[in-house]
Amino acid sequence: MDINEWIDKLYSFLPEKAVEPVQAVVEVGGGAMPFVSSALNYLKFRKINKELSSLKEQLTTITEKANASQNELFIKQEVFPIILNRIVNDEQSEKIKIILNGFEYIIDNEILNLDKIFHFYDVLAEMRLNEIVHFTEKYVEPMMKFEQDPNNLRLNLSLKLEYSEEDFENEDLERYMNNKLFRLGILEYVKDRIVEPPSPYSLQSSMPFKWQPPEPDRYETNTDKYQISNFGKRFVKFFYEEDTKE
Repeated sequence: MDINEWIDKLYSFLPEKAVEPVQAVVEVGGGAMPFVSSALNYLKFRKINKELSSLKEQLTTITEKANASQNELFIKQEVFPIILNRIVNDEQSEKIKIILNGFEYIIDNEILNLDKIFHFYDVLAEMRLNEIVHFTEKYVEPMMKFEQDPNNLRLNLSLKLEYSEEDFENEDLERYMNNKLFRLGILEYVKDRIVEPPSPYSLQSSMPFKWQPPEPDRYETNTDKYQISNFGKRFVKFFYEEDTKE
């Protein structure tokens, strides 16, 4: 299924009057989305259509859900042009699967807030594919494993005695990706609990015991360690499939 076939299927159930204002936005072949040259246009859509062909089952599911939704008109007139624009204008066609995951989430959860939709897709547009892989492997998958079974939490205590130039480059790249994800609000600094020795007044002595209220826990920000923020968790729910493989 290529992009034009999907457009035709998605809009086949709309009344003709409802389709007219949408066609001006979504008619990719009609020049609504111009490119620098016809050659670039051809190559770009060849990559897009190749990716969409591998996602035919998901496209069919999304189309069926959109047609059956109580918010059908809103989805097709307001949301779908946003999705289509992101598919066409993202430099990495491999991200189409993630873009579609978000579209399906919008339909399933009846999200009608366009600002919220734009917010998530704006953040996704800022992320390169390698940054998404880094975020998934280092933060999302450990979080999901821990939620399934807290005993899955393991500390990585591997110690490397010799570092190559490539190792240093990889560390620099990881630091860059963490900083970028932090800037996007997906990650936040870890807050370590400060462990203080017990106050001598809290220890029982020969004097009659008098209960003392416990001191509130104190934390300090550790700028060397990151964790998924609350917004990051919502981002994961929005774009990641529920049956994400371990």
